[in-house]
Amino acid sequence: MRYLILTVLLALTATADARGDKVKYKDQSADIGDASIRIVDAVATDAYTKFKIRVANKGSETMVLKAQDIIFVVNGKEYKPASEKPLTIAPGGEESRVVNVEGPGMTVDKYSVRIGSLYKVKTDGGPVRVPDFKLPASANDFTAGGFKCTLTKQVRKTDVTEIVFDCYYSGSKLGLVDPGKVSLKMPNGKTYANGHRSRPLTLEKGQKDDFKLVWKNVPVSDGDMQFAEMYIQFGDAFSDAHLEKMAEQTIEMEKE
Repeated sequence: MRYLILTVLLALTATADARGDKVKYKDQSADIGDASIRIVDAVATDAYTKFKIRVANKGSETMVLKAQDIIFVVNGKEYKPASEKPLTIAPGGEESRVVNVEGPGMTVDKYSVRIGSLYKVKTDGGPVRVPDFKLPASANDFTAGGFKCTLTKQVRKTDVTEIVFDCYYSGSKLGLVDPGKVSLKMPNGKTYANGHRSRPLTLEKGQKDDFKLVWKNVPVSDGDMQFAEMYIQFGDAFSDAHLEKMAEQTIEMEKE
């Protein structure tokens, strides 16, 4: 009886593969300089293959993975994702993105993933200086270098202040915005770092994106955030930068 059940299960598995049902692949990992790469949850059908790529940044500089330039080599043919947004990884941070390609005959035993689109973000010169931004706001936007930022949300309460800026970059390089370097200055001179975990923004010319700033439970003895006159200090948060390509790595994917 056990042999009959095993035979039936093997037959069903073979039929599933023939129909193009999902095939799973082993998780894989590799190191590229200061980056640790993991590919997990890889599956394929006859029409597509996809996985989640996780990038951990162990260095001191922001990284960018251009996911749309990852190359899949399946049965000797090269495939690239149709459209994927770049992934920005803060120093000490980890980010992930699901990447997929379409094509016939994707349920293979092995295929290769060529990652040659991981970059370090290198700042050019010093930071772009931004004047302190007063709260309550007397103006809704500011311009500094190639950056133009507009205040789109402002919540001020005694126990929380929440601010959202939308920034547009018109410079000739790459615009880097790191919200983790922003602080809030209270009336008595004390400062508090942005408490919202935000990935850095990398903006090419003509692009825009937003970022959030949050401060919670600032002692009322330093000033009541609902009523006090406060200043957002951007420090080194804004920079012009360029991308420096990291070494290429090929990862071999194997069927479970």
